[in-house]
Amino acid sequence: MQLVPLQVWQTQTQCLVVPAGRVAKRPCQWRRLLLCQLAVVLVILSARSPPALLWPGRLAYSRSWPGSVRPTAHLLTKGSPCRTQTEGSIAARAVEDPHRWLEQVDSPQALAWVEAQNNATLQAIGDPRSGILFNRLLDTETTDVGEDPLRKLPQVTKIGDLYYDFWSDARFPRGVWRRATLAEFTKSEPSWEVILSLDELGSAEGESWVWRGYALLDEGPDTRRAMLQLSRGGADAVVAREFDLEEKAFVPPEEGGFV
Repeated sequence: MQLVPLQVWQTQTQCLVVPAGRVAKRPCQWRRLLLCQLAVVLVILSARSPPALLWPGRLAYSRSWPGSVRPTAHLLTKGSPCRTQTEGSIAARAVEDPHRWLEQVDSPQALAWVEAQNNATLQAIGDPRSGILFNRLLDTETTDVGEDPLRKLPQVTKIGDLYYDFWSDARFPRGVWRRATLAEFTKSEPSWEVILSLDELGSAEGESWVWRGYALLDEGPDTRRAMLQLSRGGADAVVAREFDLEEKAFVPPEEGGFV
């Protein structure tokens, strides 16, 4: 057996043992060379300020070189070219909304547009109100009496000793806020006490009120007032009005009621 002398090469990360007379190549040299080449490429690309490659709908940010970073926001849409801005602050451009007139939900123009869209839909798919299934589902969604297992169940909330529910059907298109005792509520045909009718309120005030909910005022265990939220014609904006549960009426402003 012939003994081969060995040499020990010390690197930054490990020791290599190789036969004498051979040259040990350090494994980190090619990585350093690759990182240097990559850094040079990045510097060249940054100097040329190439367009950013982004997905549609994202914000593009550009970096000028040399100099400080100037973030520039451009909302990109599908098919639109990506443009970067290195001149300064974010540029805003006002865009006119061609359908803004639809925000006036009670205007004759908006109502005519809605009617035209409804007619086009009915011509395309037919009128579902003439079908048996539609009327069956409508009946189950607008009745809480009888033995139909699919009938709509009231979604009650307990306030004090009474159970409150907001209900709408063919008799009350806009809906009524009603209440009943627990004994009455458990009956197959409960007798509800109506404390507020939006149909009557809208007729009296000349408004198309839509129910948006309520919040009880924190007055202790014997609370009797709530803040009702109503919207005109189903708009996003709501009107908050203070309501007395015992008097079943809104609290007048001269008595400290909130309107």
